[in-house]
Amino acid sequence: MTSKNSRRVFFKALLGSTTAAVVLNSKLSSAQPEKSKKTTPVKKQSGYHETQHIRDYYNKINF
Repeated sequence: MTSKNSRRVFFKALLGSTTAAVVLNSKLSSAQPEKSKKTTPVKKQSGYHETQHIRDYYNKINF
């Protein structure tokens, strides 16, 4: 009977510590002010576009 109780105690402690870590992490991340990003907007490309790693792959397989 003690092995069942110790197992239950272990899992309760594990659940409690995991929950506490998630709550603490969310509070810490929300407490930090967001940095203002001054970047130019990137135009999203749709469809197929050939990038350098794709060209390298094509050259490797002699396509």
